[in-house]
Amino acid sequence: ALRFQLRSADSEEDLIRAPWMGPEGPESWYEFSGVDLNATHGDDRYVQYRAAFDLGPFTGIIVLDWVAI
Repeated sequence: ALRFQLRSADSEEDLIRAPWMGPEGPESWYEFSGVDLNATHGDDRYVQYRAAFDLGPFTGIIVLDWVAI
């Protein structure tokens, strides 16, 4: 499985300190396409994402090719 969190801010300096958020807050992750973004992101100028792979017993290679926000 692949999951994401986002953080956003109005400046690069604030982005570093912004909390990672999922759809329900900092303890949640985006796990499905089409889910509404957390309202805290608003109209922020800078957005950063992180992805987490839950591989389970899988031992192959997984590649993340692209992300659309």
